[in-house]
Amino acid sequence: MNARPGQNMLPIAAQACTALVALLLAGTSAAALPPARLRPPLDAAAAAALQAYTQAAGHKAFAVAPGSAWAWVAGQASQEAAMREALARCQARTQLRCQALMDGTKWLYDAKTWPQQWRPYVSDEQAKKAPVGAARGQRLPDLAFTTPTGQRSALSELRGKVVLLHFWGSWCTPCHKELPELQAMARQLAARKDIVLVLMQVREPIAASRQWAREHGIRLPLHDSGADAKENTFKLNSGARMADQVLAPEFPSTYVLDRNGLVVFSHRGALAGWPAYAPLLRDLMGSATAK
Repeated sequence: MNARPGQNMLPIAAQACTALVALLLAGTSAAALPPARLRPPLDAAAAAALQAYTQAAGHKAFAVAPGSAWAWVAGQASQEAAMREALARCQARTQLRCQALMDGTKWLYDAKTWPQQWRPYVSDEQAKKAPVGAARGQRLPDLAFTTPTGQRSALSELRGKVVLLHFWGSWCTPCHKELPELQAMARQLAARKDIVLVLMQVREPIAASRQWAREHGIRLPLHDSGADAKENTFKLNSGARMADQVLAPEFPSTYVLDRNGLVVFSHRGALAGWPAYAPLLRDLMGSATAK
């Protein structure tokens, strides 16, 4: 309704603001988030989104998957609609299964089921027929490399073990931030001989990579890809070579391979919270292959 000329609008404005605040606060009290150690690993963007989510109004939901794939919605017609939409948006960003993290203000993260997100989803027989490629469910090309102890090896020789394959370089600034977290995770897995970390340098000689690592206190298994400052290819076990950007379009890039050598997870760029991924790797090794 329009005010008459000269009418004092302040009381009306105050009432409107009060009503608006009451509406926004209705059913949207900020949820107290549990300590970081009880949450799934989230990158800075996801953590900021989760904080914003706690302040959002109306029916809302937050979904997440390993690798910091996430999505949230608010102001939906119902709580059920909010959850469906959050899961759908999250799923569009990842090949792994998204799960509910928050339903309204209710915290749903289950630390017991979270490690199962990387479990194999094909049988051993089906795995033998997997095509070669870099997508989830495919067999990564059989890269050849030299181990830290000077032995020649290849990915195919690591079958039966879970492999975390990481492409990096001492010239790569995002790699600098990620390596200490990878090292922290490696400490948690030090007693496991069935989980192998293979770090392969790109576009520099291994001597430069190892010197940088020594100077910065990085003690990780640095495998030699055979690259040098000018080389932008990887060597295959067959003797052929392939462009490094086929597998690593961004540096760093990471793959997790199951016991059959199939890709179960991949990530381009630096990934936060690596120590929290140790349970997923342990579960992946210990889980029975799906039939």
